[in-house]
Amino acid sequence: MRTHERVLAHLEEGIAAGRWGLGERLPGERALAEDLGVSRPSVREAIRVLDALGIVRPGV
Repeated sequence: MRTHERVLAHLEEGIAAGRWGLGERLPGERALAEDLGVSRPSVREAIRVLDALGIVRPGV
């Protein structure tokens, strides 16, 4: 499993479990990267995938 896929699975699981509600912000890239022990580009890629799937919207 590629690193961004691991991040993607973590985020999808958290969303499904209600850890982050509708309209609520996800933790920042830096926090997610540190918590998961991955690089920020891996977090960015996972968020891009979630955006493409219509699951999240990048913050403004």
